[in-house]
Amino acid sequence: MNEISQKYKEIADRLKSNFFRNPSILNQKVESKQRTQGPNTFEEQDKSLQEQIYNLNKEIRTLNNTLGTHSPQFSSDLHINRKVNSKTINYYNFNLYADGIHPDTLLSKAWLRKIAEQVKRDCWTVE
Repeated sequence: MNEISQKYKEIADRLKSNFFRNPSILNQKVESKQRTQGPNTFEEQDKSLQEQIYNLNKEIRTLNNTLGTHSPQFSSDLHINRKVNSKTINYYNFNLYADGIHPDTLLSKAWLRKIAEQVKRDCWTVE
């Protein structure tokens, strides 16, 4: 049990030190000069944040694998791959959030179904 607690502490420490540095999403007070430049101004910062989130999720998957479980793939409902001029563009459709933070009704239902299926696998599956 102590090992699990230590792993969660390590994850929390990584969140504190890496995740919350990116101002593109977390800094709501953008200077007026930056507002006029449009969303492309933050493209590099967003790529950096996306990489940090990917690495954190990779660590969580590793932890879950050691426990013999996994968490539902919520991001798969937001992730979109598009080919534009023979180049693949990956992005997340955050328009599925009702207010920018909370999922809309349809997305909530999809996620609730994933959670219910995961609970059924983790709690009621006999080995």
